[in-house]
Amino acid sequence: IIYNDKYINVDIENKIITIKIIKEPLINDHFISYGIHLYLYSLERLCTINLSFDIKLKLNEDNIYFRLYTGIKWIIYKDKPLTTNFTNLTITENFNFIDTSKWRMSINSKIVGQEIIIKNLNIHN
Repeated sequence: IIYNDKYINVDIENKIITIKIIKEPLINDHFISYGIHLYLYSLERLCTINLSFDIKLKLNEDNIYFRLYTGIKWIIYKDKPLTTNFTNLTITENFNFIDTSKWRMSINSKIVGQEIIIKNLNIHN
């Protein structure tokens, strides 16, 4: 599921996810949440999930971080700024799959044309 498809396009090809910002995600100078949600089956409704993946940006941009909504809260991973080189992220968080607002992956970029590339995505509990 694409969240706020007015602001991003998503392409999944050869197990590589590319999220492209197509419209500045701001309304009245407030950041608009965007991202992707992947369906996860055979998991408990409240559980701990481990995510690992490689991620990079297409365009150089300072202070850009991976963002994750767990169904409980938004988390910004400021310990690993994103660059145009792949970096590996390994994340373990508690998730709520009961909430109507679905979990999702995103970043904090607002630049039109920026692309987020994710590969080698592994999700397990």
